[in-house]
Amino acid sequence: MPNWNDLSSGIQKRISIGNKKLEDVASKLKKDFCGIDEIIDQVISKISLWYLFPELIERPTIVTLWGMTGVGKTDLVRKLSNYLELSKKFVEIEMNSERIVDIKDKLSNSLIEYDEPGILLIDEIQKFKTVNERGEDIMLKGHTDMWTILSDGVFPEPPDRWRTVQQVFRNCAAEVLQQNNRKKKNKEDEEDEDEYLDGDDVIINSICNSIHDIRRSSSDFNIYQSTSMKKDLGLKMSVDEIAMMGAEERFSLVRQIVDSKKPLPKQSYRKLLIFISGNLDEAFHQSMEVEDCDTDADVAHHITKQIKISHIKEALTRRFRPEQISRFGNNYVIYPSLDSKSFYQIIRNSLKRKSDGIRKGFGLTVKFTENLVEVIYKNGVFPTQGTRPVFTTIGSVLGTSCPTAITCAAINNLNKITIDYDWDKRRILFTHGKKTLDTIDYVGDLELIRNENNEKLNLKRAISVHEAGHAIVYSVMTGLAPEQMLSMSINRGGFTTCRVTGGSPKGIMQNIVISMGGTVAEEIIFGKFMSGGGNREDVYSASMHAGDLVRRSGLMKKFPSVVLRSDENECMDWNMEESSKKICIVMGVARDICRKIIQQYMEELISISKEMFENGKITPEQMVEICSPKIDIKIDGEAEVAGDFNRIFMEFEKGFSPSEEDNEYSVDFFEEMCSHDIFKIDD
Repeated sequence: MPNWNDLSSGIQKRISIGNKKLEDVASKLKKDFCGIDEIIDQVISKISLWYLFPELIERPTIVTLWGMTGVGKTDLVRKLSNYLELSKKFVEIEMNSERIVDIKDKLSNSLIEYDEPGILLIDEIQKFKTVNERGEDIMLKGHTDMWTILSDGVFPEPPDRWRTVQQVFRNCAAEVLQQNNRKKKNKEDEEDEDEYLDGDDVIINSICNSIHDIRRSSSDFNIYQSTSMKKDLGLKMSVDEIAMMGAEERFSLVRQIVDSKKPLPKQSYRKLLIFISGNLDEAFHQSMEVEDCDTDADVAHHITKQIKISHIKEALTRRFRPEQISRFGNNYVIYPSLDSKSFYQIIRNSLKRKSDGIRKGFGLTVKFTENLVEVIYKNGVFPTQGTRPVFTTIGSVLGTSCPTAITCAAINNLNKITIDYDWDKRRILFTHGKKTLDTIDYVGDLELIRNENNEKLNLKRAISVHEAGHAIVYSVMTGLAPEQMLSMSINRGGFTTCRVTGGSPKGIMQNIVISMGGTVAEEIIFGKFMSGGGNREDVYSASMHAGDLVRRSGLMKKFPSVVLRSDENECMDWNMEESSKKICIVMGVARDICRKIIQQYMEELISISKEMFENGKITPEQMVEICSPKIDIKIDGEAEVAGDFNRIFMEFEKGFSPSEEDNEYSVDFFEEMCSHDIFKIDD
């Protein structure tokens, strides 16, 4: 047994060297990526045991990376494998339910040896699923071996394993035959091949029978063939040693193994480091709003930073069975979307690289101003789409401006030039000192749309009132200011970004009221039949919440029962006639609560609408300033069933009078709803 005192100094040195290597890798990655330093530290921490003590690893180390597109998931793994000097033992597989990918074959054809460290990236896992929306199994043609590699890393022994060995034997024999054939000059020499190979052996006879077909194959034994031979035959020698062997020596080695009939090695990849990467729309629901370039990057960053492991696991249940989800392990790394600081840094880094390239190639110093940085940001940053649109915009701007800058410098015999942007004239400027040498007209596509939208004054007025209605109701109901408010965005008109409240019945009712805030504000200011098109989306959202409240939260007199449809699938019998009536009442109640709130704070609504109309947006700080002291709101905090929700609801109950169209059933239902525990004032 080894003496611990003798081993400890060596282990300490090994740990020190390994940790230094991991620190260097982390430092390089942090230079390559902006805004994900915490993510890099998490990844390095989760792989440290695998890297420092691979002999202790008995099953694959699995790390899952979750985040929206373009935040650096795939590229991080690629660069990590390169910096760990394992790029030759790195396999990347993109999952897709429509395309069959056999992970075992990919690994077999790689340079990753059995039970030796290597890196496998299973990318785009969101494109793959084993259950449908109803939780039923999907019949798959491929990918099933993914669960094997995620379990213990050992593939079951295939029934035709010895055929693979025989194929290796044939290849080696063909190599020898071709080598000998080069020395022969006539047909008689070819007939001597049977004497060289022992014709009594069944396998050799098979080789001889197909000798003319085999002879056509290449005799070059490359590194991949050597790796395959090493893995298939369980050879202890290195891949390089196998590749350097002569053809006859390789043939003799393989024949000895065939004759010995020794058990073949297990197809085991227990020491793999496996990364699973994906974007789950169910968890990163905001990532579906791909047109939303006007969402503030810092707001999106804050929202996505609230996503936890529980949200990811819940989203996975819509794609995989529980026993399959368990094989992903618990090493979850969740990327938030990039904040504004990171986007600005990406732009500045790209401009610096371009400047350095021009200096190195042409001896010309090019300075890019902050105005140019800002125009790229405003036209390239889609927070929910990551870095790809930014790099596209950078390429568009620089592809236009850099050749012109070089030409201007050459014509004027200059070694320095500045590229600037004039916001008033919408032009890229090429200057030296105070002198403008040339200009190029440039209006970004997004800026052009924003300018056109801002000229639609009547629409902008309506949207300003609409979003102010949402903001007032949200602030009163939750005690928080909205995180972002815009009167005109690129594709969605305006929008107000709020923190979603919980899924309790009281929280659902709160969401219904908030959803109706914009519609009611427009009705009060412009009249019921002059309200805008944005109301349709709000009413749809509110009615969906109302359906959940009525049908799933116990507000019906009779609870639903499970019934079996003709297609043998179970479903819930919701009593649609009764529940639809009550949904209408809930919507009417929400609308009247909104009306009460907005009428009470009409002065604040007008002030917010005016600010939105004149400046296109309003910050949380401005919202607090406008609403104080009448509405007690704050900027930071959790969106809970708080604020004046209970007080307003109970006051409304006292003065409730049903609208005419709901008269025959609204009173009974409202009394039933108000008596429910979820609407009682909390102690």
